[in-house]
Amino acid sequence: RFKNVQKFVIAEVGFGTGLNFLLTWKLWKENRKTNGSLTYISFENAPLSKKEIARVYKKFKKLDQYSTFLLKNIPEKCKSIHRIYIKADNINLILIYDDITSLINFNLSVDTWFLDGFSPKKNPFAWTDKLFKQLYNFTNLDGSLSTFSVAGHVRRGLLKAGFKVSKVNGYGNKKEITYAIKKDSIIS
Repeated sequence: RFKNVQKFVIAEVGFGTGLNFLLTWKLWKENRKTNGSLTYISFENAPLSKKEIARVYKKFKKLDQYSTFLLKNIPEKCKSIHRIYIKADNINLILIYDDITSLINFNLSVDTWFLDGFSPKKNPFAWTDKLFKQLYNFTNLDGSLSTFSVAGHVRRGLLKAGFKVSKVNGYGNKKEITYAIKKDSIIS
């Protein structure tokens, strides 16, 4: 999708180690349109320390050019909105160190959502019908959403909010993932 647009917005629930962001950055760099811009917004309620993140990055040497930059620029763990601009690749990384319920305080227009892969039992506040409706309302037409969670509650909640939902082949140890797309512009 990067090849076909000038501007692209990704929002994520659960920044964690930032590996999704690093892989997205690499993909963006390889596929973006000239002068294209990427905005990557991530909500994280429990930010990891730089030391914890660095330990994970040691396992991903192919991402060193990206992870080195991020480690130098990642903010401390205080509750706030943090912005990192990557000029060479025209990427705005916006880290919101707060839980996803703070989404109501924003007005977003998102092309793709990456949702937390944890079980709804581990983060019940991140898997409510109210949140699913907010996600739908903040998603652009033909925008997508994916999560490693295939819990029936999640799929039904996304359907109820208005998304077209399916299970697709997963990656690694995950046999399936949930994928959703917004095909209708009705605000729920």
